[in-house]
Amino acid sequence: MLLLVNKPATCCPLMDFVNDIKKSGLYVIGHVQRGSLDPVEGSSSVIDPLQQVYPYWLSLVDYLKIKAFVELTLADNARHGIQQLIRLSGLGAMKPNSVVIGFHEQQPSEVVLSETHLLKDLKYSKIGRTEVVEYFTAQDFLPKELNLQSSRLGSLEYLQIINDVLSLNKNLCIARHFSHFERELFLK
Repeated sequence: MLLLVNKPATCCPLMDFVNDIKKSGLYVIGHVQRGSLDPVEGSSSVIDPLQQVYPYWLSLVDYLKIKAFVELTLADNARHGIQQLIRLSGLGAMKPNSVVIGFHEQQPSEVVLSETHLLKDLKYSKIGRTEVVEYFTAQDFLPKELNLQSSRLGSLEYLQIINDVLSLNKNLCIARHFSHFERELFLK
């Protein structure tokens, strides 16, 4: 399974749910950051802007006790980045055959990530819980070097992404209202 995540602070229950239904299969959490590898103004060297973001994602996965791989990609737009993730995520011949994407709502989803949501024991993370929560709940959780406008997907781009998923012969699951999902009722 490949779960496409835009803002992790709004979809922790969905990340938990997909972790539960994947059984012992491959689970990849994918995120597309808009941008390029062009050098930052005033610098001649190129540094991967996602390099400093990756540890926060790994810490989030650790705190949520999710067994998943994190795949981050940099692309000029969300659609091209999602195409990259669908084609390239996985391990060797083990590739996700199902893609989970959130429903395209008119308004942004509410933030559900909080310090109390991350009460699970720390395993491998070197970043503190408070810092992880602050990072993902910030208005714009991007490295300052990217300095990009984070805009929502348009309806046409969203439909094109859905078409791309189906054209690439992947199963598609569109998730909605997982901020209201009560996992304990599901597990009974």
